[in-house]
Formats: sequence, structure tokens, C-alpha cells
Amino acid sequence: MLGLSNPWSTEAEIQPLVQFVAESDVHFKDLWVQELQRGIMDAFIALPIFQLPNLRSLSLGLNFFRRTGILGMVFRSVLCENTSRASLWRYKFL
Repeated sequence: MLGLSNPWSTEAEIQPLVQFVAESDVHFKDLWVQELQRGIMDAFIALPIFQLPNLRSLSLGLNFFRRTGILGMVFRSVLCENTSRASLWRYKFL
């Protein structure tokens, strides 16, 4: 288990997610992995968004925006930074 800080997932359950982030080329991957291991919802929500270049709409409730550090970093990375993922695709519809 990951300990008391993350009651939702076991290490085995999130290992593929951690591996995906660790293999990415974003500069904040260590922080992202830590947030996943702590069970921070923002870190989990950022995963599919990081992989959806054809995203057309995203609707999140006001309560979600209390803590969205990783999600903001993902959008900045894909939209603004020169990473290999960003060079492969851009969000065409946002």
C-alpha cells in the first residue's frame, strides 16, 4: 500500500500510470508522480487529457478548480512547450 496519504489506490494499481508519467518528457514528471502516489485527483485527471489531442470540450465543476496544479502544467506543456509530445500533435480544437 501507498500508506495513509492515499487510501484509494495500491501501488500495483497505479504503477502503469506512474510508469507512463515517468517516461514522459515533461519537466514536472517527478511532481506528477508524487501527486499520483498521494492520490491527488488533479494528477489522475491530467493523465487522459495529456493523451487526448482531439479533445473538443472539457467541463469541470467549480469545486474541481481548488487544486489543479498538474492539470495546468499539462496544458502548458502540450500547448506551449517544445516537448516531443507537443511536436507530435497540438490540440486542434481548443
